[in-house]
Amino acid sequence: MIRHASAGTARTRTPGSLVLAFVMLVFTTACGGRDEGPRGIGPLSEVVFTGAEDGWSGSMESGVYWLENTAGAADDIRYFYTAPVAGATGERSAGVDVLTAQMTAEGMAGLLYGYQDSPRSYYLIMISGSGEVAVFRRDEDGLNRIMSSASDATKTESVRLEVREKGNELTVLANGKSVGSLQNDSIGTGLVGIAAAGTGRFGFTNYEQSPSPPTPEAALNVPGETSASLVKQAKSGDRVTYLEFMDPQLRIAQHRSPFPSGWRYDTNPNDKLLLTGPGGTEVYETDSGLFFYSDDPSARQAAQMAGRQIAPVIPLNRFLEQQFSPYMAQRGYRLVDRFPLPKIVALQELQAAAMPQGLSKRNFEALGVEWEGQDGSRAYTQLVLMLSSRPQPQGPPFIAWSVSALELYAGQAQYQSARDALMYASENTEPNPRWQIAKNEELLRNIRANQQYADARTRESHIQHVGRMNAILARGEASANVAKINSDILDINHAGYLTRSNMVSAGHARTVDTIAGQSVIANPNTGEHYKVEAGSKNYWVNAEGQYFRTDNSLYDPRTDRSISNQQWQPFEVIR
Repeated sequence: MIRHASAGTARTRTPGSLVLAFVMLVFTTACGGRDEGPRGIGPLSEVVFTGAEDGWSGSMESGVYWLENTAGAADDIRYFYTAPVAGATGERSAGVDVLTAQMTAEGMAGLLYGYQDSPRSYYLIMISGSGEVAVFRRDEDGLNRIMSSASDATKTESVRLEVREKGNELTVLANGKSVGSLQNDSIGTGLVGIAAAGTGRFGFTNYEQSPSPPTPEAALNVPGETSASLVKQAKSGDRVTYLEFMDPQLRIAQHRSPFPSGWRYDTNPNDKLLLTGPGGTEVYETDSGLFFYSDDPSARQAAQMAGRQIAPVIPLNRFLEQQFSPYMAQRGYRLVDRFPLPKIVALQELQAAAMPQGLSKRNFEALGVEWEGQDGSRAYTQLVLMLSSRPQPQGPPFIAWSVSALELYAGQAQYQSARDALMYASENTEPNPRWQIAKNEELLRNIRANQQYADARTRESHIQHVGRMNAILARGEASANVAKINSDILDINHAGYLTRSNMVSAGHARTVDTIAGQSVIANPNTGEHYKVEAGSKNYWVNAEGQYFRTDNSLYDPRTDRSISNQQWQPFEVIR
């Protein structure tokens, strides 16, 4: 049961219930570290209580508001918020210094964000007595931890927690450094304040918000919820753990990602299922395959000969509309929202920087996409475009590109927390240095092998091109140049002609309609074809496109000293 009362009104609660007090708050400009002393809690000073109340006590001492759980349950939460400011959503910020010296390791204090009463939902951005920063989300499933971070930088006696809105994205900071971000439709809405949970003595000071809230008279001090199981759920089963993703080929961890408990990597290598989460949540990993492209036709031909897929680069938004949306439509989903994922891009760039690149330049794009099913279910997709551009000594660059996708499907009750958990894990993935070293070595081997293959193909293509050009030249000049060949060749041609003339006369009725006095000869090495005067059994062509013919199968001009320097090549009569 929830009852509303103005500040100072006496309140009662059922023994053993969860105590929550709210003071409505809208954000202030968040600041980093500061040298000023305690300056109070600003607009909250008129609405927080002092004295003893429901097992808690409150006092204001030298600019610090102290809130202590003196007799309440270890799972109790107390929080406060102030009235909203019209037209300020999506542009707000707030910050508070939390004094942790007198907190227990299990105690937590910090900011309340996005409070909405119906249905009841909000976020808690908390620092624990042990120095761990954690973010919880309260929805119809209870209170769930969705991200956490621990470092020496927050194991101090005073930690400044801040939240900053930018549209539907919320950035969480501790002592001026980003802990993570949230992005969904609920960001930019709701009310904000301070909160404490568990046992210990919690100090709040230097509270700021922007824009300023209404006058203190508009604030409410509201007793809260009656189910102690909310915090018990968060404390017992929702600590973030790091899941390691194993590389099946190298058999070492490729990276690790922070997920709430209940998430697991799928171990079946024969399907696209990557992760499973609470309530039947499933995450699939799919990709478009690797494509290659260049404006240079020769480069495209070389890639095709190597069995590569050839396709021009498609910008990620267009890929979503032309390729992925039809795929989701077949599954009964329509696109409802899309938004950039700059932190995913930054992570991809950081990981790519640790891999050998040579002269290649790598670029990334990332989109978050939300879908709605015909039955009201929701789905979320993370699309990442990877593009590698390698300059060529001559001509346009050679480009390799692909699009990978993480597809999340969850029930309506689990969707929001599952999506936030996947986004947080994706943005905070930590690559394994051992895997990077092993992958670097493998990649360098592949690069060398691919370069050798490409060089061989290029040489082969060049040889074929020269052969084709020589064949074209030969077709135009062969007849005109026959008379200019060495006199020894002319003598051979003349002798052959006399024999050939008799042969043609004898077989004229049989051949005149099919060959019209011409034969087709071919280079057995390059496959070039061209027409010559018909009737001889043997044809020889030199590098200049000149040819002669003879019936003497034993004659080889390459052994004739007078003409052997002309690089003769035997051609076959194919028709």
